Amino acid sequence: MNRDSSCGRAFGCYTARSVALALGLALVGGCDSSATSKPQPAASSSASAAPTSATPGSASQVASASASASGSAAPSASPAATCEVEITGDIAVPKDAPKKGKLWVYVAQDNCLAEDAHLLGRVAADSAKAFFAEVFSKWGAELTVCGALEPEKGGPAEYYGRAINPDPKGNGAFVPAQQGEVNYSKVHIELRKGPAHQFPAAPSTPAK
Repeated sequence: MNRDSSCGRAFGCYTARSVALALGLALVGGCDSSATSKPQPAASSSASAAPTSATPGSASQVASASASASGSAAPSASPAATCEVEITGDIAVPKDAPKKGKLWVYVAQDNCLAEDAHLLGRVAADSAKAFFAEVFSKWGAELTVCGALEPEKGGPAEYYGRAINPDPKGNGAFVPAQQGEVNYSKVHIELRKGPAHQFPAAPSTPAK
């Protein structure tokens, strides 16, 4: 009876120790589990998402290079030194004018009727009394257009006239002040009889 009691007590002690050991292991295992399952700090994730310094060929460098390139390529606002001017129109000849002779059109960079006119070009009118002149003038210069009925062999004209630009800004003249080619169409010149007038020599312009 004493032996059985002692055995029972020993078994109970062993069982109690086993349970305590198992509980201890369970508790230790639970801490490790919580430690391993606890979310780690997102330092590495935020570090990779943070902007880094630009490396050669990166998008930021390409964008800045494109911006600087587009800025340096901006067109200059200063006007061109010369303007290409095309003028088309017609000439009206009085009925009492000589039937023989040649119609000429003069384009000047000042008053085309002045004795010392700065002529930019001269072109002959066609059989329908229409003309086309192309000249190169200074930017913003006042251009005037004159017509004359001259003797076929040359010499002073008794029938001549000057076209008047209806635009009040030009004071009767044509003032090219635009980028690129400037065109004036339907320029009308009426000839009238006056004192004999000799136009200065002028370079010929292409006719169309």
